[in-house]
Amino acid sequence: MTFFVYIHKKATDGRVFYVGKGCRYRHNTKWGRSQYWHNTVNKYGYTVEIVKRNLTEDQAYQLEIQLIKKYKRENLCNFTNGGEGAPGVTVSEQTKALLKKQRQSKKWRENLRQKAIERYKDPDFLAAHKERVKEIASRPEVKVK
Repeated sequence: MTFFVYIHKKATDGRVFYVGKGCRYRHNTKWGRSQYWHNTVNKYGYTVEIVKRNLTEDQAYQLEIQLIKKYKRENLCNFTNGGEGAPGVTVSEQTKALLKKQRQSKKWRENLRQKAIERYKDPDFLAAHKERVKEIASRPEVKVK
C-alpha cells in the first residue's frame, strides 16, 4: 500500500490549518476529525492539496512531521507533532479476546452501522468512494458483471 501526505487549507485565505498522512480517500473525508478541525471547516471552508504521493508509511510519517513543524505557527488543528501510528504493534491474546467480545455486542454493531450511515451521507466521502470503485473496476484483472 502506498501513502500520501496532504494539507487542508482555509478556503477563505488559503492558509494551512491541517497536515495529514493517509491512503485511499482519507484526504477527502470529514469523519474521524477533531471538533477543532470541524469548527475551522464550518467557519472558513477548506480545500485539499496532496503534497506528495507514492510514499512508504515511514516516508509519509517523516514528511508529515516536517510539514507540521513548518506550519506550526499557522494555528494548525493538529494536536501532535505527527508521525503517530503503530505499524507492527503486537496485541496480547487477552486484548484480542476483549476486542472480539466487544465486536460481537449488538451495541457495538449498531454504533458501527450508524457511523457507516453518516459516512455515506457525506458527499465528499461518497464521491471518493464512487471514484475508488470506478478505479478498481477499470483494472484489467477485475471483471465487472
